Order: sequence, then structure tokens, then C-alpha cells
Amino acid sequence: MRRALWFMVGMVLFFSAAADASAAITLTVEPYDGSPSLSFGTINPAGVANPSGLTNKEVKVRINSDLSSQYRVFQRVFEPLANENGERLDGAGFTFYVLRGSNANGTVYGESPLSLSNSDQLIYSSSSPGDSDSMIFVYTIDASKLNAAGNFSGRLIYTLNSLTGNIKQEVYLNVFLNAAGEFKIETQSSSLGNVVELSSKDQSRSRGYAQVSFKGNFAGKIDIYQDIITLPVDESGREINSETVKVYSDNPAVGAQFRTPQTLSRRRVLLYSSQAGDDTIILNFIVDQEKISAQTAGIYRGKVRYVIVRNGREETADFDLQIEVAPVFTVDVSMPPEGMHFDNILPSSAPQFREVLVTVKTNLSKPYMVIQNSVSPLANEKGKTIESSFFAMKGEAMPGEPGEARFPDFTPVPAGTVPVFFSDAQGNGTKFKVIYRVKVSSLVSAGDYQAAFDYSLSAR
Repeated sequence: MRRALWFMVGMVLFFSAAADASAAITLTVEPYDGSPSLSFGTINPAGVANPSGLTNKEVKVRINSDLSSQYRVFQRVFEPLANENGERLDGAGFTFYVLRGSNANGTVYGESPLSLSNSDQLIYSSSSPGDSDSMIFVYTIDASKLNAAGNFSGRLIYTLNSLTGNIKQEVYLNVFLNAAGEFKIETQSSSLGNVVELSSKDQSRSRGYAQVSFKGNFAGKIDIYQDIITLPVDESGREINSETVKVYSDNPAVGAQFRTPQTLSRRRVLLYSSQAGDDTIILNFIVDQEKISAQTAGIYRGKVRYVIVRNGREETADFDLQIEVAPVFTVDVSMPPEGMHFDNILPSSAPQFREVLVTVKTNLSKPYMVIQNSVSPLANEKGKTIESSFFAMKGEAMPGEPGEARFPDFTPVPAGTVPVFFSDAQGNGTKFKVIYRVKVSSLVSAGDYQAAFDYSLSAR
């Protein structure tokens, strides 16, 4: 619940017994709005409701005098502002200044904001003849310097002294304010509960967010840190590569490094720092599609914590981070520009070659093999085929790529379905070539020949 803080003002006049009965002087101190006390009401921290964080109240000080001698007016804190728990308001949060041009005769002090003091502060010196005068002082509560919440009350005392020392008057002014409610933290996420769910399946699911909002900050500076409590792991305890997921925020108070996507860091990092009374920080999480393609398929779960530090105290907001790495098990075949065509085959022709590039993408972490299926044999337009001994193939792993080709040397192309490549034991993706060769002789009928193959994947 929010606690209300109220200030009340009262006035007490004290006349020295030594006052000259034939002379008259009166000091009055009144809030400009007519209230009986200097009441600031509810103080809101800097934010939407109070952009500047400042709350001002005006007080009119009036002196009616026919002393015909100079006098001065002093001000000091008689009772410091304190809440119901005995916590005192930081003096820097309660200031005053004189409204320029509000008096007519003497000299007013405090044209620039000054903190109120427990010692006498000279705020006015009359003209030499001691003319009557009045002036307006502006009292300010700075929400950013409120060090506690609650109902604060205190008293100011104004003292008028004649320079001859035979007249003294004192006026008390009660002060009240309500330092608005308690500090609150609220959280929200892109999924139900405090869960951020991401998936590599499609672009629409590759983004999510965690939102941390706070209000009622009267402690001044507030820092928010990010801790990765648990880097996401799958059911086998395999950690996700920290570079597969990145986080950033558009909030201007967020540190510069987080305004561009950052990888998940195990160390505590300062995310946000300001003196705002209320604010909202949205942390955007995004899957790096290129990096995550090398991650083993599965559901990875972890935890990220945001630590809110204010006034030497820590509060936390935790979010569960769930990342689905969708299964990938695909084979891509790049045929030569002319396809599997061998044109102008003559008995005297030189050997002809065709290369097929096969690319396997997988994140299953299981061994596999690539299967070749001969859809149609090598034949010309009249349906005549070439003897198998003249149509051969071999496989070649690309430099630096894992796995092993089954036919390292030219071998007659087998009919039907046959494995042509075996992955490594970890089932890593790979690239390899299949080279087809037609070597003719006088037994080969002239013509244009073509064949058809397809390729598929199978677990080993």
C-alpha cells in the first residue's frame, strides 16, 4: 500500500518583553495557497506523473513595521522532517529560494536554491528606515533526493530581530508531505508466466521479450544487472552455444552495449542505471538463425535474473528462458548446369564427366548415410543403354568436411538404391561430390544419353 505523507503549518508569535510599546512590528508567514500549513501533499517520483520530480509551494513572508529602524528576518529548521519510522529526510531534498521581484524595499537572500539548515539563515534585511515589506519564498521537494517513503512532518521557525536588539518575534510553520507509496517491481514476458520462449522453427517465433518495470523509487540512483543463472541446457545436460541467442534493449537509460544485440554472458553485467522514479525496461531476445543451425536439436531451458539495486538493497526478477532448436535433417543436391546429360556420344569420343555436389544439413547429432537411387539408367533417345562397365562413379569428400565416401575410386554405377556416403560418428553435416564418368568404345551406340538419380538421408 502507498503511504501518505502530509505537512501541516502553524504560526506562533513571540514578542520579546523588551519590545518598545510605542513601536509596532508584525511578522506573518503564510502559505500562498491559504493553507494553515506548508503541505506538499503527495510527492510523486520523477516519471510520467511528475516529469521534473520537483514539487513547489510558495510562502508569503510579510512584515508590517513603524519602527523607523532596521531589522532582519532569519529562518531555520526547528524540527527536522521525519517519517513515522523516525527516518529523516535528506536535507538536500528540501530547498528554498526567493521569487525575484516579489519584495519592494529591503534585501532578500536566496535567489538561488539553498538547502534548509538547522542554523539560522538570514533571508531578509530591511531598508535602513525599517520599512514594511513582503516577499515570496518558494519551497521545493526534490523527489529524486527522498531517501525514504512515509508520512513526513517537521517545523520551520522564522525569527525577526531589530538591529537595536530590543525586539524579537518568532513564527513557526508546520510542514507535511506524503512521500508516495512503496517501491514496486512488476514483470511481464512474451509467454505465459515469466517465461521467454524462442524457437528456430520460423521467424515469427525467433523473438521474445522480458519486461521489468519499477515505480516509487525515492532512493535516487537505481541500477539493474543481468545475471545468467543457468545457461540453457537440453535433457542431456548439453549447453546451448551462448552466441545462438542475443539480447538488447531500446531504453535510453540502458547501457550502450545493450543497445545492440549481445550474446548471453555468464558474468553479471550492468544493464541499466538512472535516477528515475519509474521506468520500464524491455529486454528483447532473438535467435541467431545462422549460429543456431549448428546446435543439436532439442529443448534448452535456462534462467536469467535481473538484480535491482537501490539504496544498498537488492531485489530480483527471474525469467525462465526456453529455446527450441528445431530438428534439421536435409540433403541438397546441386546438379551440373547441363544436368545428367552426356551429349554426342560416339565410339571415338573422349570420356565425359559430370559432377554433383551434395550438401547435408543436420543437427540431430546422430550418424547417417546418404542414399543414391538410380531412377532411370543411362540411355539415349532410342532407349538404348550403355553397358555398366562404361558408366562409372566415385565419391569425394570436400576438403575439411567430415565423413567418408563409399566409392573412392571409379566403380560401375549400381542399379537401384545404394549408400554413397557415410557421416562421422557425431553425425555432423557435410559436403561431398559424386563424379560420374562415361567412357565409350566401339560397342557404344552413338547418340545423346541421360540418366536420373535422387538422393536421400537415412540413419545408420
